[in-house]
Amino acid sequence: MGVHWLAVGRATAAELASWHLPATVPEHGFNSEAVLALPCLQQLQEKQVLICRGDSGRELLAQSLEARGARVDALAFYRRHGASHITISAQADWVMVTSVQGWQALQPVLPAGCGVVAAGVRVAAAVQANHAGPVRVAASAHDDDMLAALNAGGSDR
Repeated sequence: MGVHWLAVGRATAAELASWHLPATVPEHGFNSEAVLALPCLQQLQEKQVLICRGDSGRELLAQSLEARGARVDALAFYRRHGASHITISAQADWVMVTSVQGWQALQPVLPAGCGVVAAGVRVAAAVQANHAGPVRVAASAHDDDMLAALNAGGSDR
């Protein structure tokens, strides 16, 4: 059996690899849902899982793993802090948002009519709930996906 290292995204996997800890990364997606779809997380009866994460955020991963039979512990590796001062140029045509928390920080200073590229449907739903401007949904928060959505044109909202 042993230890299986998993990472939500490529940057985390690269950091683990630098410590000689090979990690499995979802091929598509950059969120808890993508990690939960990994084959190694489907049968978890009597397994132990340690989630290394920030001190806040969604509980979906832990709750889903527990529902699959795992004993789950979480270890906070970092603390999230809201940005104290954000400015966006009034001439900005588009901004990119990779999380609901990011959207909450940007929303009050977003210029009228500015478009938003949202990383995935969950983030896009949060944006669309209180933004009248155009919204484009990226497949994930990966740079390539965000840029593809920005360059897509014609697929707003």
